[in-house]
Amino acid sequence: MDGWSQLLETLPLPNIKWICPTAPTRPVAVFGGFPCTAWFDVGELSEDGPDDVEGMDSSAAHVANLLSTEPADIKIGVGGFSMGAATALYSATCFANGKYGNGNPYPVNLSAVVGLSGWLPCSRSLKNKVESSQAAARRAASLPLLLCHGRGLCNLKIWFISSAD
Repeated sequence: MDGWSQLLETLPLPNIKWICPTAPTRPVAVFGGFPCTAWFDVGELSEDGPDDVEGMDSSAAHVANLLSTEPADIKIGVGGFSMGAATALYSATCFANGKYGNGNPYPVNLSAVVGLSGWLPCSRSLKNKVESSQAAARRAASLPLLLCHGRGLCNLKIWFISSAD
């Protein structure tokens, strides 16, 4: 996404490579089937709405494929805004579980997750999956996560402070 890419490149973070893919155009049910850029389908804006696990797996696989070409010795993080945040959070749970929702192995080792004005799709079922595996719970607990949501987000200033490592 050109807007995010241009914004992120202005941050004084020289050791970070930004990859900002744009979601494909697809019909979205909540918009009456109108085609728009979307990482997966959204049936309704409710916790009880149906989840497009196939679409989320596809999007998480697309992101993992982009990241899989990075050198093995670097730390990899995922992040996004709105539906991109949902995709990043879903990817994080796939990392924690070691597999996508369809059971295929998740191939990327994540080091951080950032979500801005998003949500975790399939939250109840993913929570049960993570809690039922000690290895998944350990990976989830060790993954740094920054979530921001709310009215003031448009005026939010975030200062990243890191160690030299």
